[in-house]
Order: sequence, then C-alpha cells, then structure tokens
Amino acid sequence: MAAHTHKDDEIIFVGIDSVAKIFSKSRIELLMAIIKNSPHSIYKLAKITNRDFKNVRNDVKLLCDIGLIELKESGNARHGLIPVPLFSGIELDWAA
Repeated sequence: MAAHTHKDDEIIFVGIDSVAKIFSKSRIELLMAIIKNSPHSIYKLAKITNRDFKNVRNDVKLLCDIGLIELKESGNARHGLIPVPLFSGIELDWAA
C-alpha cells in the first residue's frame, strides 16, 4: 500500500508512520523556506537553510515526489531547478 494518495488539492497519508517519516523537522523547515523565500535554485535553498546541498536535494526530491512542491526549469543552466510550492500551507486532519 502506498504511503500517500492524491485527491484534488489534498494529499492523504496512510497512517501516522508515513506522516512522521515525511514531515521531519528539517523537511518542514525546507517547505517553510520555499514558501517564504521563493529560492531560485536548490543550491540557494541549501544556503538559506544552512544545510548540505546533497541532503537538501534529496529532501526536495522526496517533497516533489509526494506532490508538495514541483521543480521548474529556471531557463538558466547555472541556476538549475527552482523549487516551487504547490500549497500555501499544510493542514493536518486526524479524522478517523
């Protein structure tokens, strides 16, 4: 069974364990930095968050695979991919 599914503008996680794996403190900080700072590259995002580029790139890929962000071409080879949020916020609903 998948850890999450998509429905309209929602991402539905299957179980608390999948939520805990996805929403680590460092990934939440990345999401907040993407939303607040609109970095022009993954490299810039790593600088903003004071994290290693490789770790940020891995977390960005995971957030992209889940559907929380997307990566857009910058049009400038030097800047690479731009992380863009697909949501303006996150709301958790613990309904049974």
